Amino acid sequence: MRRIIILSCSLAFAADLMPAEPVPAPPRAAFEAVITQAREALTSGRIREAGSFLQEACPIRTLAASPPARAGVCYHFLAVVAMKETRTEEALELLRHAADAWAAAGREYQEAWGNTQLILADLYQQRHQPALAEVAISGYLQKLTEKDQDKRPEALSRLALVYGDTGRPELGRKTARDSLSAFGSLSVPRPAEAAYAHNTLGVLSLSMGKQAEAEVNLRRAVQLGMEALGEEHLDTVGYQTNLALALLAGGNADEAETLLRRARFVVERQPGASGNQLGMISAELSAVAIVHNKLAIAGEEARKALAILNRQQWPDRRATALAQVNLADVHMRANRLAEAESLLNEAIPSERNVAPNSRLLGDGVRRMAQLRVRQERWREASDLYRDAIGLYDRVVGADNPAVAPLLREYADTLKHDGRPKAEIRGVEMRAKTLLGFTSRR
Repeated sequence: MRRIIILSCSLAFAADLMPAEPVPAPPRAAFEAVITQAREALTSGRIREAGSFLQEACPIRTLAASPPARAGVCYHFLAVVAMKETRTEEALELLRHAADAWAAAGREYQEAWGNTQLILADLYQQRHQPALAEVAISGYLQKLTEKDQDKRPEALSRLALVYGDTGRPELGRKTARDSLSAFGSLSVPRPAEAAYAHNTLGVLSLSMGKQAEAEVNLRRAVQLGMEALGEEHLDTVGYQTNLALALLAGGNADEAETLLRRARFVVERQPGASGNQLGMISAELSAVAIVHNKLAIAGEEARKALAILNRQQWPDRRATALAQVNLADVHMRANRLAEAESLLNEAIPSERNVAPNSRLLGDGVRRMAQLRVRQERWREASDLYRDAIGLYDRVVGADNPAVAPLLREYADTLKHDGRPKAEIRGVEMRAKTLLGFTSRR
């Protein structure tokens, strides 16, 4: 999920940064009044009205010649309106201008510059450009002074998510822990920001198959989100959606379904909600239905997810891949192997790109191996199982019992492929060892 807390905080912050020097028309008092009206309109969701106020206060053709502080305020609010109206390219350009204006305005506007950098990082993440997001956040962290260290934990939690999105989940988990440690040392608690950090650590832990750690952190994120933001805030709903995914991984489909039904109810009632968020909810509900063997519902939810995600300018590729793999599973159970293969051929390359070292990719490759078994293409199935097992070993750990079911499927495939008995026994023994490790736990 993509964070919006910084956006609401920076709205209030930017309105307080009115330039002290003389400014061209409209006069300072009128400018402040109109900006305040625009902020109130944005906060209450009256986006078009806010845009009208900003056209009056911030004629775009005059901003280049305006005092830097005023230009920064204007560019910032114009960017917020563009983001609300999903004009992402325009919002990016306006935010870059805002950052330049804050930098030119001097040291006293450093916090405004930093907030703009973090919003830019969010947009880069949304556009699947994590490398640019990393540059923006790293630049912000480098400029923090000793007296600015209270701003460090929030930036670290954002950087942790970027590391996860660029195939460095272990570094991401370490950075998320550093963020939480820094939050714990603050004199004034910041539960909303700490909730985001717990969510990040939970998501990264889940991607590495550390289900217990993921569930603990995601439950904490939900708790803090409810306390600080309320149960109907979209960030809180996002944390619940991620918790549901962890519960599914841990075999608790019933609680996951309860969370997802509630999340859908909230998201569908909020006009500013992300289509990606709704798409992920449907994708997860399709997984719940598969667990309950309700294949018609699973197929319906997966198709609904794909329809929603395909309408987004920047669809959540993880949600898309999850929906595709779930729908492929439904097709395989109905013996529609060609349809399943088509979906997996699209999902797996996307997973390799967006989540190269993840359980998500391992699950997709495993599903393709199962398809090849159904098609009696044993050699291809064996190769795919080796790929999936290698991914699981790297992500969740070679001693994790979650690898055992894959090993058993792999051993059965090797038998059909006519492989040496010693090789098959070696795979079977490893599976038994892992299952014995489970019983000792």
